[in-house]
Amino acid sequence: MTKRVITRALHLRYMPSARIDERVSVVDSGLGNFFICAYEGGLVAFDTGYRAGVAKSGMASLGLDPAAVTHVFLTHTDFDHVGGLPAFPHAHVYISEDEEPLVAGKRLPRLYGIYRNHRLKAYTLLADGQAVQVGAMRVQAIKTPGHTIGSMCYLVDGDTLFSGDTLAPRNGRLGPNLQFYTDIIALWKSYAKLERHVECKRLFTSHWGAFS
Repeated sequence: MTKRVITRALHLRYMPSARIDERVSVVDSGLGNFFICAYEGGLVAFDTGYRAGVAKSGMASLGLDPAAVTHVFLTHTDFDHVGGLPAFPHAHVYISEDEEPLVAGKRLPRLYGIYRNHRLKAYTLLADGQAVQVGAMRVQAIKTPGHTIGSMCYLVDGDTLFSGDTLAPRNGRLGPNLQFYTDIIALWKSYAKLERHVECKRLFTSHWGAFS
């Protein structure tokens, strides 16, 4: 992500369900967005929305079959990102290795002790910089802690970034999301990491639309 690449906000609120192009679709979950990428063997989801029924109906409105989702990459495990997982019972689920304490009950609830992250039954842990090959699609994991201890962004084929709740518009440009963060220092470091080291042609956030 660089100032010269990510400069223009296309949407300042979450987006209605739509096909962006032949590969990427955005689904309105009612509490934000999750995203679907098509590849030759099926579909990949980046987050899942907050409820399975909403995820299914949103995908159906775009002519997409939830049963075709083979992989789910979670940016973090807040309810509005993982609640739709039952819509994809056969998908392989990925999270950051640093997020596991939240879903395994090894960390106290966050947000003043009142918010528990969703437990997950089966998942694969990803390290910073690790890449997963899904058919011809390459998904690179980028650790961006701050919103949660294990927040993660995903760079697809070197040109499309799914940033979850890490980034938000600030004063006409992208900055760290300063709502409901866990660690403000880590969040600013994650933003600096993306700003300095990640270049992409377009970026999709979960609650503030798309940027290019």
